[in-house]
Amino acid sequence: CSPADESMEATQVLEATQVQRAISSKVFISGLSLETMPQTLGEHCQTVGEVRYATIYMDPDSKASNGTGKVDFDSEVTAKRAIEELSDSWLDGHQIKLQ
Repeated sequence: CSPADESMEATQVLEATQVQRAISSKVFISGLSLETMPQTLGEHCQTVGEVRYATIYMDPDSKASNGTGKVDFDSEVTAKRAIEELSDSWLDGHQIKLQ
């Protein structure tokens, strides 16, 4: 195994780790009010830790919220904590689920 091969393998492991970390810090949310805005969702989720961003998914035809979204937390630990502490919590009059 040459040094170039070892370097390539190390780079691939690092990239795979970064992708896994990015995926595992994201949490899918359902049950949102159609009026919930990304800022409100992010503020609700910040009660457990740092939120990188929050997004609300829109119906492509009506351009209105479809009641689901995603939050990207600063770490997998924070994402897991959010799932444990915020699933079944209430936001804008709706009980939300995090997974």
